[in-house]
Amino acid sequence: MIEVSHNSPKPSEASKKGTRLLTPLFLVRWVVVIGFYLLMFWLAFQRSQLWRDRAARSFASPRGAWLPGFPVIDRSDPQWNDLRQFFPILIGIAPVWYLISLITRKLGHKFRVAFLTLLCLAMLWVMHGRTMVLPVGIVVLNYLIGRLCAGTKIAIPVAWGINIALLAWMYITSGGSKTPLLAYFFRNRQLIRWHTIFKISVLRLTSYSIDAHWAKAKKAPNPSVLAKSELQRQQEISRPVSDYSNFFLYFVYVLYPPLYLAGPILGFNCFAAQFDEPQHTHSLWDIIRGF
Repeated sequence: MIEVSHNSPKPSEASKKGTRLLTPLFLVRWVVVIGFYLLMFWLAFQRSQLWRDRAARSFASPRGAWLPGFPVIDRSDPQWNDLRQFFPILIGIAPVWYLISLITRKLGHKFRVAFLTLLCLAMLWVMHGRTMVLPVGIVVLNYLIGRLCAGTKIAIPVAWGINIALLAWMYITSGGSKTPLLAYFFRNRQLIRWHTIFKISVLRLTSYSIDAHWAKAKKAPNPSVLAKSELQRQQEISRPVSDYSNFFLYFVYVLYPPLYLAGPILGFNCFAAQFDEPQHTHSLWDIIRGF
């Protein structure tokens, strides 16, 4: 029998209410988090302001910006510069891509996979030129390693280890441009450097390897997943084994143009579940409003 001490401290008011959001510890954490973000934005603004002042003195004619009061464009960050430059094009392509997606889905799974595979290859060639060989080679190698290790004890460590090493290699060698053996592929000009945009796809490589591992290991999902939303169930419940052995479905998943260009990261299970049947959690109006 366990005796309960009558001298035990009384529960706090916050504990009685079932929340810790107003406890001193959480208040301190909120102050630290808010202070950190304010400092981060202040430093970014100061850096941008310094660049703006220098650019205003250097440019013979100021270049127009979107926001009033900013006559000079801040080009100090290449990703922001690319986003600003191509954003109007993306707005025009979005509805066209939506129609293509509807049509290919109606024509069946095999046609959709084949069409998107060719489209991914065309996109890589236009954006990266000869260097497209590098991301394609990485995608193929990751597929082979993921299939080989799936269901074993080393699957997850290998998936994370190889892809973290890949990120380090891309950072140290600037995507292989500093490697003499790969010099041939960098002789032509790239619209966008392949390693700059491919970094985010490394997480998709990892997601496929881990999802394939759990499917082969026949890990049962947590029973609580049945009470979650449709998107959460799609992510946590394994797909049929044929989906993981389908190289072209995996290829399209990693290089799917909208996700490849702008993200976000979507798990393989969720992507495969929505490939033929779109999600029903969010309506089209919800998606447009969120965009």
